[in-house]
Amino acid sequence: MNGKIEINIGGARRALWFNNYAKATLGAIYGLDPLEAGEKMMAIMSDNYMKAIADLVFAGLEGYYNAEDIQKDYTKKDVLRWCADSEESDMVLVFNTWLDFSKIRDIIKTEPSDKPEKKRRGKTS
Repeated sequence: MNGKIEINIGGARRALWFNNYAKATLGAIYGLDPLEAGEKMMAIMSDNYMKAIADLVFAGLEGYYNAEDIQKDYTKKDVLRWCADSEESDMVLVFNTWLDFSKIRDIIKTEPSDKPEKKRRGKTS
């Protein structure tokens, strides 16, 4: 999956692209390193999943518009309003595409027992 999708939002069919621009945007939204922002988004998800998904929609729009060097015709406030009245299936698509792109799905599935043990150096008995 390349992180590109299209959804109906704001009365139009819009492209979202989860790429490095989207990662940087999510980091800026949360005031964190882009890699840490994904973990923060998952924490917000448990409090208000629509707020978290709206942040993803905004990040995906930014990813597409920046990568394609297109003039933006939306604001963060617009995106929040659009998400309030969006199709649930589109929001699920956004979340699942981001999960696949960001590899958060792999982190969620990994349990502590799945991590390889470090080899010890020194004497052996």
